[in-house]
Amino acid sequence: FDDFKDLELKDGNKNVVKFIDCVSSEEKLVLVVFIRHFACAICAAYITELSSVMTEEVLEKGGIRWIVIGNGNPAYINGYVKKTKFTGAALYTDPKKGVHKLLGIKSSTVPLKGAKEAWFN
Repeated sequence: FDDFKDLELKDGNKNVVKFIDCVSSEEKLVLVVFIRHFACAICAAYITELSSVMTEEVLEKGGIRWIVIGNGNPAYINGYVKKTKFTGAALYTDPKKGVHKLLGIKSSTVPLKGAKEAWFN
């Protein structure tokens, strides 16, 4: 975990948090879900579906805490939480893609005219 200790994420209020603090837990298993970005309709559908099955009862019974890490502007996080009915512990952005790079996660996007505006308005 030494490579990850200084990596920073941001929450929906633009607060900086250490990645290592987000994934460390002595009581629960932490499930980390990565998404491409907050305007990705496929990612949003995936998080919406996960949220529908990851109920408080399921999480408690399984001893699971789940977080989502995307990338992009943290200003979009709170709207994304509402639109997807996110039930996880927290949603963060990795604006410098430090965690993504260390894990070898590559991203690509297909620009869709008006998708960003339609999703966030």
